[in-house]
Amino acid sequence: LPQFDALRALQLLQEHGLDIPLIIVSGLISEEAAIECLKQGAADYLLKDRLARLGPALTHALQEKKLRDEKRQAEVALWEEAQVAAALARVGRELIALLDTPTILDRLCQLITKVLACDCSHMASGERGAGGGLW
Repeated sequence: LPQFDALRALQLLQEHGLDIPLIIVSGLISEEAAIECLKQGAADYLLKDRLARLGPALTHALQEKKLRDEKRQAEVALWEEAQVAAALARVGRELIALLDTPTILDRLCQLITKVLACDCSHMASGERGAGGGLW
């Protein structure tokens, strides 16, 4: 189509934010124009007399699209997790500012006991033993 070429198709996809693989099939496009289309985002370029490559080109383009989608989803999930971690850190800092040291140490001891399945209550109570109390 003389009034609509591959570069215009790529431009429209980009303008509308569409991540759709575009495979160019032509017998008339110059090598320079094909290279420019690939630089602008075309998934592949095929000559009309070599359509046997169309199946593998489609498979490859769809695999690349799937990888881009998975990467985008992973980036979103990572960003969301970072936001949650930052919020938890802020809450933690605010709680520490509100609590006194013995209360913080008591809660820390409770967490250690729960997570590590060991009893550290003697450390918090100040009992003297082999190592003495921590606080």
